[in-house]
Amino acid sequence: MKDREYKRVMAFVKDGIRSGEFRVGSKLPTEREMAETLGMSRPSIREALKSMENIGLIESQQGSGNYICCNMEKSLSEVINMMLLLQQIDKDELAEARCLLEYTIGLLAAKNMGKQDFAELKALAESMQNADQQRSYEIDREFHQKLILGSGNRFMITIMQVFSEIYKESIRKGWENADAEKFEKMWKLHVEIAEAIETGDQRKIDAAVQAHYDIIHK
Repeated sequence: MKDREYKRVMAFVKDGIRSGEFRVGSKLPTEREMAETLGMSRPSIREALKSMENIGLIESQQGSGNYICCNMEKSLSEVINMMLLLQQIDKDELAEARCLLEYTIGLLAAKNMGKQDFAELKALAESMQNADQQRSYEIDREFHQKLILGSGNRFMITIMQVFSEIYKESIRKGWENADAEKFEKMWKLHVEIAEAIETGDQRKIDAAVQAHYDIIHK
C-alpha cells in the first residue's frame, strides 16, 4: 500500500469525524463503498483500515464491519515498549515521568473526588492489610485505577493507564516477593496516599506519592 493511499483513507475518516458523521461506536462504510467513494482498490482500503486498527482508531468486528473506537493506549504502549527495547529511554526515566504525573493525578483527584470516593479509596488501601499477596496486587490495581479515574482528566487517564499496563508485571512481582516488612510499608503507604488526597494538601500528596515510588522502585 502506498503512503498516499493510506493518507486518503485516513483523511476520509477524519473528515467524517469532523463533520459528525462518525463518532466513537460509529460503523464505517464497507470496503466496497469506501473503494467506490475514494476511487481505490479494495485491497488498498483493507490495508489502510488494518493500519488504523493497529493504532487503535478503529475496531474490526468479524462479520459485522469496522467501527470507530478510541483505543490509543494500545499504540502508545507499543511505542514506549519499543523505545525501551531500542534503549532510547530507560525504566528509571519512565518511572520518573510516571511519578511526576502521579503528583498531578493526586492533586486533581483531591479536587474532583467526593466524600464517598475518598472513603472507598481509603477502604481499599486498608483492605490490603489482611489480604494475601495476590489479592493485595489486585487491590493495588483497583486503588490506582480509582485514583486515576478520579482525576477527571481524560488525557492523563489514558497516559497513566498505559503506564499501568507497562508496569503490570513488575508490580505483580513486587507484591509477590515482598517480605513482611515491605508488605506492611506498602499497604500503609497506600493509606497515607488516600488520607493525603482527602486533605487536598499538595505537600502531603507529593510526600506520600514520593514515598510510595521510593519503595516500589528500590
